[in-house]
Parts: sequence; C-alpha cells; structure tokens
Amino acid sequence: MPTEAWLAWYQEAAMLQAVTGDEGRGGEAERCFERHLSSLVDSPHLDVGTPPTTVSNMSSGQQSYSAPLELAFPEDLISPEVLKALPSELTMRPLASDDYKRGHLDVLSVLTVVNDPGAAAWTSQFHAMRAMPRTYFSLVIVDKKSDRIVGVGSLFVERKFLRGLGSVGHIEDIAVDKSQQGKKLGQRIIQALTYISENSGCYKTILNCSDSNVPFYEKCGFARKENEMAKYAPERSHSPRL
Repeated sequence: MPTEAWLAWYQEAAMLQAVTGDEGRGGEAERCFERHLSSLVDSPHLDVGTPPTTVSNMSSGQQSYSAPLELAFPEDLISPEVLKALPSELTMRPLASDDYKRGHLDVLSVLTVVNDPGAAAWTSQFHAMRAMPRTYFSLVIVDKKSDRIVGVGSLFVERKFLRGLGSVGHIEDIAVDKSQQGKKLGQRIIQALTYISENSGCYKTILNCSDSNVPFYEKCGFARKENEMAKYAPERSHSPRL
C-alpha cells in the first residue's frame, strides 16, 4: 500500500477518534480504517507495502502509529559513509520540527550561553529556516534508546555574485554532549556538513574556531586561511527592526 494511502486513513481515523473519544472496536476511528482498507483490497493494483511504524503500548496492549518527522531538509543528503561510521546506538538525521523536546538547546549550551525562547518560538524559527530551501542545513545525532539529541551542527549556504555566481558553505554551531565526547562525533558532523556543502556546489567550506580547536579541524581537512573579525551588537539590541 502506498505510504500516502496509509497516511490518509490514519489521519482521518485519528481526527475522528479525537472528536468522538472512541478508541474501541466499532468506533468511528475503527470503521474509518476498515473502510479505507476494504477499498484498497478491492483494487487490482494493490501494493501492500509497509504500514507506518508502530510503537507498542505495553501497559494497554494497544499499538499507536508514529507520525513521520518533519525534517529541515531531505534525509538522503547526508553522507552514507558518515552514517555507517557512527556507533550502532546512534543515528544522524536532519533537525526535526519537534527536536526542541529532544534537548536540541541543551546540546548547544555546550558551546555558549543559550537563552531558551520556549517551544513555540523555537518551532517558529525552525519553519522560518526550512522555508528557505538549499540554504540552511541543521543536523543532529540522536541516541536511539533515549531519543535524545547528543550532537548538533549546521551549514549555511551563502550565494554570491562572484566566481560565476558561486556559493560558500559556512559551518556553524558544532556541539557534542559531554557524555558522548571521545567518540569522534564532532568529526562525523563536520564530515557530513562538508559533504552537503560540496554536493550543493559550494566552491569552498569555511568555519571559525578557537586556537585550541585548530588541530581538530586540521584533522578534518581544513587549513588556516585569513583571520576572523567580529563586532558584537550592543546588549539588548538583538531583536530585528527591519
């Protein structure tokens, strides 16, 4: 069965169940499912496929269907080689719209002070960045067992008028949870972001780092080039006014 068909009956069933409060057999949600299933079974071109991932509810014996993650960018842009190199208990994927609850900001706090804006503002920022395709690529490493984020990193693609309308990839905000350091996760994040940058057509990939981190980035294939300059805005003037 095509994924779209499963999603159709699931969404309708979930909506009816929420309205009627009926979870038992014979309820509107159950009848909705049976109606969709019957129509599909009668089709001469039925493709059974794979239903949505189910998660067992051990206390009630029921099964619930997990909705697909809303990702910041297509998952297949991440290097297969990097994925293979990760420890088996971890996975890497694009940032998801509900990753606030998985501790995204907690991991970023390893880098610097993070002012928690709350879930609603965080999600709004996610959608604002997602609305600019091929520009922002934020990815995370997730512990499979706990479903918590343990590593983060971002790539920003800057489009230019020079070098034949070329692009530059800026790597930012690389952070790994202290409990997971020593597993080369930072290196895997850098490799994954560089892969995306180069496959996006960027003629170079750049980043800023402290002197103490220079040896690490040299191991990742980067070299010293020019100097970083910065001018910080006055305190309490960070809100956009344009």
